[in-house]
Amino acid sequence: MGKTRINKYLISKLPNQQGRIEANFRFLSLNGMLTLYKKIAKKALEESWTPFELIEHLQLAELNWAETNRTERWIKQAHFDSPKTLEEFDFSFPKKINKTLIFELASCRFIENAENIIFLGQTGVGKTHLAQSLGLKAIYNGFDVRFLTLRSLHELIDKVRDSKYELRKLLTNLAKPKLLILDEVALFQPDEILAEFLSELLLNRHLKNSTIFTSNKSFSQWTNAFGDKHSSTMIIDRINQKAHPVLIEGDSYRIKDRLGKTGQSTQIFPL
Repeated sequence: MGKTRINKYLISKLPNQQGRIEANFRFLSLNGMLTLYKKIAKKALEESWTPFELIEHLQLAELNWAETNRTERWIKQAHFDSPKTLEEFDFSFPKKINKTLIFELASCRFIENAENIIFLGQTGVGKTHLAQSLGLKAIYNGFDVRFLTLRSLHELIDKVRDSKYELRKLLTNLAKPKLLILDEVALFQPDEILAEFLSELLLNRHLKNSTIFTSNKSFSQWTNAFGDKHSSTMIIDRINQKAHPVLIEGDSYRIKDRLGKTGQSTQIFPL
């Protein structure tokens, strides 16, 4: 005896047309059209659109709705600390910054080429702001992003350090994003598990996906950032193979916010 065929897509049979239209939009998950179809229909009458123009505007409403939902969802999944846009960054405040390079990086071509970015500068000059703003640009351009401070990564590893399966799962998940942002690199000496995890993670991402690093330590102080000197040197060599170093010199924004510009001398960040 054959299976009974079920018509999954049943057309609404509500008594009034508006109810049927809205029920069908909901059934087909066309939320953009559902939200805007009245305004679009009104404008179509006012401007005497052709049927094809009306159809195209309905499609655009749905596409814009879907894209807005995607970006909001991906921004949430990125776990940014406190994301700010590139337009919010005050390029007049740092004493030294390559603004042209920053805006070139905002094109996200570095992600297409699996290149890295390394923001270097003293605390408070805007490294994390710029890193996260490039992360936002990446999401708007269709690239998935994950943001982690070294401390938050350490906390994630601490939760699963007794399970090789969970550690491997975490490693796999962090190797996947087209852009990974690692904040506070070389902030503290990693323990053995964190150092081994970082090394393997960056080796897995090498030449495949992009990573943005921020650090208030010069490269000469990264010698133990990924474990012993030998391992760190190997990882740093790979990071630098396809990297854009961005040095920011200037006073701290945090000090500026508290005290205002005082004309105090600038501490030059050592390379």
